[in-house]
Amino acid sequence: MLKRYLEPRHIDLDSGRSCLALEREYWQALEVLSLEESINNGDSESRSVQLVMDSLTNKYPTWRNDDRRIRNALIVVQRQLSSGH
Repeated sequence: MLKRYLEPRHIDLDSGRSCLALEREYWQALEVLSLEESINNGDSESRSVQLVMDSLTNKYPTWRNDDRRIRNALIVVQRQLSSGH
């Protein structure tokens, strides 16, 4: 049932192409925050990724087990969004 609400997106990792599926609201939050941070030239990785991770792990506590892996994927996505890919 959860699959029905997830939006998959392809990401390019150092190890190859992968896919990350999140709910639309998390993609939108990451996109908006990444855009704001690229405009303001702030610490783009920390703020947007941390906010999305906090929200995800609050909603899905079991994701804390994969915290580092998910965070790394979000950092890659955030960098790609900031660079316009």
